[in-house]
Amino acid sequence: MYTINDKNDYVTQLMLFSKYSTPEFNNVTNTQFKNLQSGVSIFKPYITDEKAAVNQYKLRLLKSGLIDNKVNKLRQVFLRFQVDQLTKSADSRFEFFKNIILSQIINKLSYETGTLVYIPSYIDYIRVKNYLSDINISAVGIDEYSSQKELTRNRFSFKSGKVKIMLYTERLHFYKRFELKGVRNVIFYGLPTDPIFYSEVLNFIVDNKIRSEMSTTPKFDQAEDEDDEEVDEDDTIDFNLCMIRVMFSKLDMMKLDKLVGLKLANELIQADSEINEI
Repeated sequence: MYTINDKNDYVTQLMLFSKYSTPEFNNVTNTQFKNLQSGVSIFKPYITDEKAAVNQYKLRLLKSGLIDNKVNKLRQVFLRFQVDQLTKSADSRFEFFKNIILSQIINKLSYETGTLVYIPSYIDYIRVKNYLSDINISAVGIDEYSSQKELTRNRFSFKSGKVKIMLYTERLHFYKRFELKGVRNVIFYGLPTDPIFYSEVLNFIVDNKIRSEMSTTPKFDQAEDEDDEEVDEDDTIDFNLCMIRVMFSKLDMMKLDKLVGLKLANELIQADSEINEI
């Protein structure tokens, strides 16, 4: 009878499971539950500076000797865009990318190719992809709906430098965990849902550097052979020339604190400058 009388909302039990709490989950638990007797439990782990994904990744690079925080650095720049309403967040993010980030990509002189744009939302991905196509920017995209032929062709075009930019969706990364080659710059259009994705994407640059150094290392046992090819210094990747940009707004706090830690997240949100390097 309670169903016939449209009282389902008061007795329906809804259980959500996730690795992390998210605004979407909180919205469901805060607005959709009407049970007369209900309880909501949300586990939100406290992320310290030591446990933050950015710091843990930087520590691994330091231990491996790839960076030293003096001469060799992998600079990560967080850029905050302004937005006051959640309904305007997508538009504000797109305008910031179009007016600020895209000009940096086009005018960057250190690496003409190898820019990967990581986009968590498929809707944002389509929007950016269509815009780049309209203005004739050399770009390709791979997503969870791409055919195997498209994935292979676009990844090769990006790796070989035939295109300057490749768009990459979070959902495709989650399911495929591709080893993308040719990545020298990374733009995070939005903060990753899971902070581990951040480290995995930056690994594309690190792996590319390791491969480039191995390929340009001369073979000493063949040093006396006059026919040996000379080492191409231009193929070596310099971390200092790599561009890593992370777009965020104050509405991204729940994702930001998982990435950089609660303390630094508050500082980035409240900082006078909208551009901060960590």
